[in-house]
Amino acid sequence: MKFNSLPAGSYTTNITGLTETTEFLHPIEFGVHEVTQAQYKAVMNSNPSKFKGDSNPVENVRWEDIAEFCRRLSNLPQEKAAGNVYRLPTLDEWEYACRAGADLKNRFDDHSLDLATYAWFLDNAEGVTHPVGTKEANAWGLYDMYGNVWEWCNVLDQEEGEPLEGPTTSGLTNVTGTMCLGGSWASGSGLCKTGVSQKGRPNYQDDRWGFRVVRIASDQ
Repeated sequence: MKFNSLPAGSYTTNITGLTETTEFLHPIEFGVHEVTQAQYKAVMNSNPSKFKGDSNPVENVRWEDIAEFCRRLSNLPQEKAAGNVYRLPTLDEWEYACRAGADLKNRFDDHSLDLATYAWFLDNAEGVTHPVGTKEANAWGLYDMYGNVWEWCNVLDQEEGEPLEGPTTSGLTNVTGTMCLGGSWASGSGLCKTGVSQKGRPNYQDDRWGFRVVRIASDQ
């Protein structure tokens, strides 16, 4: 798996007419690609995906399956030796990564981008997923942030206005829900946007839903 270090910073939204700024005090090691079927199978010894292909994103995975994947990956000897821990990004981390430093105060500020250059979605996917990283990356070198598969994220119970100290393991004891973001191969352009999400139950699975992970140090 490849990871890019996203700089500390902030992003601003204005979805309901109220401007809100989320601040990140430390860098985030964010997965460059959605987790592939080959990567998932190497850890879990199974592949639940409908659209088979080693380089395609794994899909049909429940939040519960992803939590187990992250646990097993973090416990691999080489990862434990390196002090690495893996988990899903939070909703705010994902939104920050997707915006890649752009000042997008409104939900559809990115509406003018040539979506087909960056995403496999309803207009060009032909009803299937595609190998990860075959479209253009965003400004922070992250692929498939729009389209291919919706990406599971955690939602945290966070005090309003409180900055995020960074991607910590202990900070995930306050997970209050799960969301999927970014749209999929079956989504129209209106769903492949920042600020658009679908609520998911931990035991839900769908061939439009996959994930990527963040990597953190075990002492954070």
